[in-house]
Amino acid sequence: MKDNHINSLKPFVICLVIFFSGVPYCRAQNGRAVPQNTDPELQEIISVWCKKKDLQKAIRGSFTRSIYDRVLLTEKRSEGKFYYEKMNVGRVDTYGPAFIQSDVSYPPFHNKRKQYEVLSTNPKKWVNDGKKIVKVDELKLTYETIPVESIQMLSASNIVEVMESSHPLFWRLTKESIKEKFIIKLDENTKDRIVLFLVPLYLNATDTNIYRAKVVLNPKTFLPEEIQIVYPLRGQVVDLTFSEIEILKTNKDRNSWLKGFFDEISSFQPDLSQFKQNEVVPQPVGTRSVPSVIGLTARNAELVLKRSGFKTRFVAGPYAVVDEDIFKVCGQDPAAKTFANDGTTIKVSVFSRRKSTSK
Repeated sequence: MKDNHINSLKPFVICLVIFFSGVPYCRAQNGRAVPQNTDPELQEIISVWCKKKDLQKAIRGSFTRSIYDRVLLTEKRSEGKFYYEKMNVGRVDTYGPAFIQSDVSYPPFHNKRKQYEVLSTNPKKWVNDGKKIVKVDELKLTYETIPVESIQMLSASNIVEVMESSHPLFWRLTKESIKEKFIIKLDENTKDRIVLFLVPLYLNATDTNIYRAKVVLNPKTFLPEEIQIVYPLRGQVVDLTFSEIEILKTNKDRNSWLKGFFDEISSFQPDLSQFKQNEVVPQPVGTRSVPSVIGLTARNAELVLKRSGFKTRFVAGPYAVVDEDIFKVCGQDPAAKTFANDGTTIKVSVFSRRKSTSK
């Protein structure tokens, strides 16, 4: 996880990497390439997909998203709108669903029918005008400004922030670069939908950010309708569905096309008069952001730290007041939201069981 602030705005750099799931693991490791599928039907689909993409000057639409955490057994739901024009020019607004029918869910991919707690996402905005990115937290009434140059200096490894902010659109990929970057499998090609499975061509089997992905395309427009991304080693799944997608194909003025689409009069100059600016602390190269594990069980805390690139050392903390708190985390060092070197051992304090005085 590189910079929490920088990479939270990587949505316009990573684009389509949040698209898919379900393919077998890529067997390319340590830079060794795997021969690509040369299926003529698949090659024709990729060719048409890229040609249609090249004709699109910009795209806008709505989305719903669920981020499932198989470690914490939570489903974080959100809705939103997005606009994407080109590299480093776009906007994503997210907010909690208007209505949640139940506070629990049973994800279909979980074969044991585990019950997940449903959480709602706080309203946020990511506005990128090509020179800077403004991240707005509408609940806390704060914002952060990050120069585009700072983002381009760091690799996109903060997967959690990417899942929170990114809209998945493979805008920058050409037919050639798709073949160079992914192993692709055509699963379905009918008049109703096209289903592709993808995995990155170059992977390290120990990288917790490896993913498998699936994209469902509309066979007429070749625009995405559904996307799922699975991060097997992180225990996380992202589901996205898209609706009301519109394409700008002419040289129509951007502001007039977006008028009324977002809340503000100017889509790239949000009114921040009532917001407080947070200082963005630069993240040292080679470090990761330490996640909070306070309140988690010892087992889940270790899993969360491991997928974030850290090791764990448990120490006995104070006695638990109630039995339910025994072996739950009550402290950590380094603290959450600080930076530590990759592989650092995090000292985790857990509530202890009081020794019995009975003989």
